[in-house]
Amino acid sequence: MSLGLGSLVAWAFWRFLHDIVVKTANNRKWNFEEGETDRIPLFPFLIGILERGFFTVTVAFVIPGVGGLIGSWLVVKMLTGWNRITKPQAQYRMLSFAGLMSSLVSILFGVLGGLIVGGQIWPQ
Repeated sequence: MSLGLGSLVAWAFWRFLHDIVVKTANNRKWNFEEGETDRIPLFPFLIGILERGFFTVTVAFVIPGVGGLIGSWLVVKMLTGWNRITKPQAQYRMLSFAGLMSSLVSILFGVLGGLIVGGQIWPQ
């Protein structure tokens, strides 16, 4: 669930938010630098698979401090420029928060997968 369905939902959510950012930027005549809205699909896909798998395992085995680890992972992704937060213009902040919200959706599936695997919840 966390890897398959999580990948599909996280990608669809990211695509939805990304389209909103691009449409808003076009409507307001904001310009992105060349290639700023492009992305290489394989790299974020692999990172998402790894993060969902990792958080599924850590939640399933009830590893202490997993909540702090999730928060730290999000901070590291943002500080490394994963989502272009380094530029002050509104369109780059919008892209950054679209990426952050997509990461949260991805991690949610990892946590839910871990809770299911660990027997703490079962989907009805």
